[in-house]
Amino acid sequence: MRTSKSSLILIRFAFILSFLAAGLFSCSEEPLGYIYRPTQKDEVDLARHTERVVSSMYDHLDEVVTLLDEASHTTDYMAILPGGWQAVTEVVGGFRRNYLDRTYQMLIFDSNPMSGAIRTPSNIEYYYTSLINFENWRTGEFYTDIDEYMHLTVEYAEGRTDLKNVEGWFNIKRSIKFEEEVETEYGSYTWTYYQYPTWIIRIEDFSIDPYDQHARLVIEGTFPHLDEINQYREDHVSGEINISEDGVGVGEMYLYGEPAVRIYFTGRGAGFEGYFRLQSQDYSKIHKFED
Repeated sequence: MRTSKSSLILIRFAFILSFLAAGLFSCSEEPLGYIYRPTQKDEVDLARHTERVVSSMYDHLDEVVTLLDEASHTTDYMAILPGGWQAVTEVVGGFRRNYLDRTYQMLIFDSNPMSGAIRTPSNIEYYYTSLINFENWRTGEFYTDIDEYMHLTVEYAEGRTDLKNVEGWFNIKRSIKFEEEVETEYGSYTWTYYQYPTWIIRIEDFSIDPYDQHARLVIEGTFPHLDEINQYREDHVSGEINISEDGVGVGEMYLYGEPAVRIYFTGRGAGFEGYFRLQSQDYSKIHKFED
């Protein structure tokens, strides 16, 4: 599929505007006399979404950081890219890939030498969009929409002078499925809906070595959902997770300024493995990321 210059510009602006429009640090207003407190379901949803986001981020980081490393050994970037990538003539150092009209990717290598940088290129930008089929619960029909889109920027750490580690920013907006039990005079039914939490993650000390998982992640974002009185909320999320080289990690996430969940990673396979504990249970019980 060929992409025009104007289409590429629109794609990049769509990424930027989507994050600006999200109102990242806003909190929803509360009805008069109502004080919101995160429920156990909110805590569980937050914990599982955190694991999925971090696992997805690591998968993309591994790919992007490997390309940044390999790009320093050649001036022909096409030679290091997997099949399906095409050069974007309108963007210096830019490349794109469309996989079955379901995933769209864009890479931009910063090839301008930077004073003091240990390598050239020493910075890389990455855009990713994936589409999936959603079901309209009212009609039973399926439709195609965005499942996940992200923008990742990484550079060599310590002002581009650390050859073994990178740092950067990861912006992600990803669909999350919610299910609510609705009571009517005819009985109850499950209502399914989707929201798009928007998170920014500061990445520090992420290792170039694919077998070394260590990193420090600082998270800020929103967590849109319906609360127990069916009030739409877009609450603030924050947290920090520290992961060691063997994939073992620990962190804590806050929802609406309240401690919500403690995350425990025991290792990394297809995604991060481990468990979490809930603040509402005084962190006494262990819960798995997947049922």
